[in-house]
Amino acid sequence: MSKEFVSDDAIEAISLPKTNKKEFQLPKEAISHYIIVKYTPVATNGANGDPMYVVSDDVVERGSSQAKPK
Repeated sequence: MSKEFVSDDAIEAISLPKTNKKEFQLPKEAISHYIIVKYTPVATNGANGDPMYVVSDDVVERGSSQAKPK
């Protein structure tokens, strides 16, 4: 698995936001893959900005059970 990201045409969405949430759960299919987050800023007048991408430093590893909220 390579961390190099070339185009979003070659990736598959594993989660699509339904609202403007800052937290989400990754499905088990994400294990051993890098996470790529695409963010498109929207101005208060509704105009879209240029999309930005962030790639995780490491692949997703299997973790322990879900952490309890504080």
